[in-house]
Amino acid sequence: MIDPEQYLPIELFTTVVSFLNPKELATCAQVNTGWCDAATDKSVWQIKCKNLWADKKYVSPQLQHQMTENPRQAYKDSLNDCKRAYVTMEELCGFTWNFRFKESAGYHWTENDPWWQGKSPIQMKFLENGRTETIDNFWQNHGRAIADRRWRFIERAAGRAGPTGSFIQVNNFPPYVVSRTKDWGFVMQSCWVVYTSFPMPPLGQCPALEDEALEITTEVMRSEAMMYNIGVEFPGQDNNGHITLLQLFAQLHQNGVIFDDNDMDDEDEDDMDQNDDEDADVEEP
Repeated sequence: MIDPEQYLPIELFTTVVSFLNPKELATCAQVNTGWCDAATDKSVWQIKCKNLWADKKYVSPQLQHQMTENPRQAYKDSLNDCKRAYVTMEELCGFTWNFRFKESAGYHWTENDPWWQGKSPIQMKFLENGRTETIDNFWQNHGRAIADRRWRFIERAAGRAGPTGSFIQVNNFPPYVVSRTKDWGFVMQSCWVVYTSFPMPPLGQCPALEDEALEITTEVMRSEAMMYNIGVEFPGQDNNGHITLLQLFAQLHQNGVIFDDNDMDDEDEDDMDQNDDEDADVEEP
């Protein structure tokens, strides 16, 4: 059997090897030194990286830099990084995010949302100083300007926990949960809104990004949505990412939304004392 590595110029042999898939390259690398050199050659794996990344929404700058020095490792690391469902500060603040409301936000919002009207979506930036800005002044144009719209990383939301960058909250709105698309883009969503780190496909063109396919619903974020609607501050959560009933009760009680038995007893006692005072003031004939 003729060994092509023995007869072909190394450049030509390496070019031939570059057409193999990664699994086949791993097998070739075990044949002998010559095959291993060709199967692990930088140029081969740089081609693999470029082919793998060609249709992807996002590949980190670190991985792109790594491709120049160690493309084989960059290829492997990118397959792990594409599963990362959290953003770094640099990523959050580096993207221009495309934004739209979900239908669950209500007709008042969707009727004014350009995405729902077949136009380009709202675009927003998250700034390193903790603020956000709308590039097209959407909020101001619709009388919804908020002077101090601030974002922060939080540890848990929607019944789940994750590393820093998994959940982002703006003011006291229901938090955003970070996820990835199959083509490596970032998505942030709450029960009412959706952000994409890439150009948002028009309505009806990407079923995976339509409301029906998105997992964060008002049912999943029932507690967060209820707290926002009644104006209470977002409380802490347990280790599984759930807002505990005790914490929720405490917040509702603190804001005067509900009363406990002691409150009612105190009110009854106050009423009785007031009645006694009124009786004491009545002069007998």
